[in-house]
Amino acid sequence: MGQLTLTVVTALLLFGVAWTVANLENWRSYSPFGGSGAYHQGHEHTHAEKPAGIVRWLTTVDHKDIGILYGAFAILSFAWGGVAVLLMRTELLTPPIDVLSSSMYNALMTTHGITMLFLFGTPILAAVANYVIPLLIGADDMAFPRINAIAFWLLPPGTLLIWAGVRNPRLKSWACQWTPGRTTTRGR
Repeated sequence: MGQLTLTVVTALLLFGVAWTVANLENWRSYSPFGGSGAYHQGHEHTHAEKPAGIVRWLTTVDHKDIGILYGAFAILSFAWGGVAVLLMRTELLTPPIDVLSSSMYNALMTTHGITMLFLFGTPILAAVANYVIPLLIGADDMAFPRINAIAFWLLPPGTLLIWAGVRNPRLKSWACQWTPGRTTTRGR
């Protein structure tokens, strides 16, 4: 009962904070309390309009857009990690191997760990950092925005290489060859 109470109180606190932030006037401005800030007094920066559609997301160097891309990528990786663990748990429902082969189970186990650590955990932190930190310090953007963008765009190809090893044995990643991922032993 104590755990449920703690969960409800935490949820109410989070919803209260979200409601407060959503109802603040001019909460998207860079400076606190909606002022113009000491750095920007006397002149306004104007920015060219962002392109529309998919071109915006493929060519952006804006920290907020990159933060959103990191967040969307992390959520998709989280979904794949969830599918992998559901398949593994389905295999464990009954003793015989009837849903997944042992090599497929080992590959899913390995890629699930890699996915949750490096393809969900790290990008979700990068999403929050990219979106929030420039707003907190009053900066217009992150330092080196193009490097920030390329850091994101290196993730999807790497992810495809990691996940391709699950189905194609010729593309197995190095992690699937570790002891838990091996199906053969030497010397016996």
